[in-house]
Amino acid sequence: MIWLIRHGETALKSRGAYQGWIDESLSESGKTALMPLVTERGMHKGWVYVSPLRRARETASRLFPFARQVVIEDLREMHFGVFEGRTPDEMKTDPDYCAWVNSGCEDRCPGGETKAEFSKRTCSAFSGLIDLAVRRGDEEVFLVAHGGTQMAVMERFVDPEPAYYSWLLDCGEGYQLSADLWQAERRLTVAGVLINGRQDRQADSP
Repeated sequence: MIWLIRHGETALKSRGAYQGWIDESLSESGKTALMPLVTERGMHKGWVYVSPLRRARETASRLFPFARQVVIEDLREMHFGVFEGRTPDEMKTDPDYCAWVNSGCEDRCPGGETKAEFSKRTCSAFSGLIDLAVRRGDEEVFLVAHGGTQMAVMERFVDPEPAYYSWLLDCGEGYQLSADLWQAERRLTVAGVLINGRQDRQADSP
């Protein structure tokens, strides 16, 4: 089973700003909303794969306080370039931002990445980790990264039909994924959804 968890809330995220590569810690409310998993998983003492950004590493520390973190650089969030630290409302008259939105947010962010570049980067890192886990016979794999990571992975390996953005969960939430089809089809299926690191519910359609 694979656990793909989004980091907790930060001050930038709470006001709706693009965060990207800005390396901000969790907010106080973001910290208190995250509790160690109240199952045997919260006692996990193996590896947790994390983005290098502080918000992901701090989230992993709170959810899995006994685990050892392995930083995977390419699980870093999409680079939004000059849009980082700003909200859509603050940029509504910015011609560069308007052009990017009109492209369906597919084009390159000035000074940053395209969606395709980001998705290729993060999905390559993710698939490499799952291949390794399958070879080792790991029963569970834990990853703590970003909303963009979730959307890219779910679109690529679960189902490309729902829109990319429909796969986004709230801060602190995650997908529980079955890898039963991974070796044969390189596909994953959704087994459940993790809410704020505390409880599971059956997955709904995005």
